[in-house]
Amino acid sequence: MNKSISFVGSGNVSNFLANAFHKANCNIEQIFSPNLVHAETLAKNVNAEVCSAIENFNTHVDFIIIAITDSKIEEIAKALHTGNAILLH
Repeated sequence: MNKSISFVGSGNVSNFLANAFHKANCNIEQIFSPNLVHAETLAKNVNAEVCSAIENFNTHVDFIIIAITDSKIEEIAKALHTGNAILLH
């Protein structure tokens, strides 16, 4: 069974992990980033959707990987309604 993963962040860590998981046949569902250009580039590479507003972030996945600067983690984590997703940083 393929696992589904969404990412918060579109920098170096997200790029490395998203591409690695994509190559391992995981479904990369969505990329959220305030930098839409980076999010769109990464999403295109891993066949994912782009999310431009955290309120619209898809949390119906197996894993959510938060790969953003530490100073923003609390703010983003509070805005996410993770449901059953496992949150990773």
